[in-house]
Amino acid sequence: MSFETYRSQERQAKLFVDGTTKLKNVGVHHYGLACDIVRSVDGKPSWDGDFSIIGRLAKKHGLVWGGDWKTFPDAYHVQRCRMADQKALFAGTWYPSETYDPTARAETAPIRTDPDPDPDRTLEQPISEIKTLIVEKPEE
Repeated sequence: MSFETYRSQERQAKLFVDGTTKLKNVGVHHYGLACDIVRSVDGKPSWDGDFSIIGRLAKKHGLVWGGDWKTFPDAYHVQRCRMADQKALFAGTWYPSETYDPTARAETAPIRTDPDPDPDRTLEQPISEIKTLIVEKPEE
């Protein structure tokens, strides 16, 4: 299930105090470019088990997977913004274009320079496939 997409500063602060995140200030979730995906067990979120399938599907769909992070691995997290671009995103000077590829090298990835997000660009298609595959437990 998509557990969390948009995140407010208040929620980010609570997660920081709880030790759930190392980011004190809101991150990529605040910009509609991230999603935490967990299992649904009896209709309730569950963080138990192996979430490596999210990593494989994130890479297939050109998303960044939090499970690859060295300092604070986040196996439930996918985002459409590479770490190197986050500073400009947070400053409001950049937002990814429709053709932006967060897995491409920075010097080759096209970017949009106006700070207004594209309301038609969502993570819904890759997230929908990821959710389906987690629930169905596909054969390897």
